Formats: sequence, structure tokens, C-alpha cells
Amino acid sequence: SHKMTSDIPIKYINGTSNVDFEVVVFTKNFSTKTPEEYYAAWQILRGQSSVQFIYPASLSVGATYTDGGQIITAGPFPAKLGSTWEITQENPEATAVLHIKEGVPPNPNNAVIIQNLHPSSWNGRTFDIAVYKEGRILVTQPDVHVG
Repeated sequence: SHKMTSDIPIKYINGTSNVDFEVVVFTKNFSTKTPEEYYAAWQILRGQSSVQFIYPASLSVGATYTDGGQIITAGPFPAKLGSTWEITQENPEATAVLHIKEGVPPNPNNAVIIQNLHPSSWNGRTFDIAVYKEGRILVTQPDVHVG
């Protein structure tokens, strides 16, 4: 496994005769509802002779849920590779809290793990978990259940 610790500069050169062109940077996502993978646009770059961007090493994590028709997001918060996070929500009216779990060893393969903790007073809810790069969603894991 490649350990990414520094930003990666990427440059596309326009080798076509078209003056204006677009580069769409896709990321591969997996859905929990179906085994299929799908692709999401992380960045759309427009240029003429070339476009360039930085693929950052740093990332952030966030958790989103719907309450009374309103979308509420905890985060995004900067996350280290290999870190473990917890979502807590003590009752249905309380705002969910996403926080890093301290004092645990780093996860193998630099995996970032987010645990949906079971509250003591109710059954809890599912969350959509997202990893962000530069404030834009890179990958999502929908419907993460308690447990």
C-alpha cells in the first residue's frame, strides 16, 4: 500500500486542437446498498493550453444526517491517516457529535475508521459519512448504522 504523506501536483496538457477543454477528476466510490462502484466528480477543471491542481495529502471527515427535513452535518474536521473517530448522539433532540478517539493505535493501511456509537437512551440513527479533500466531498459511505 502506498503511504501518501505529501501533496501531489498534477498537470494536464491540452494536446487537442480544441481551445477550451475540461478535465473532470473522478473518485471511485462504493455504495453499501449495492455492490457496484460508481464515480463522483471531485473537481472539474477548465482551461485552454493546460490545467493543474494539487491533490492534497490532508483530508477531513464529516457525518451528515436528516432531522425534520433539515440536513445537519458534524464536521468536516481535519483527520490524520489511520485515525479512529466516534459519532455520539445521546438523544434524538441532541446534535450529533463527531470526535476523534484518543489513545488508540493507528489503523492498518492508514484506514480512517468512524464508529457510530450506540446511545444509552434510544436506538440511534444512521449517518452518511464523508471524506473531504479541500472542503469537497471525495468519497461517501451512506447509511452507517449503529454498532
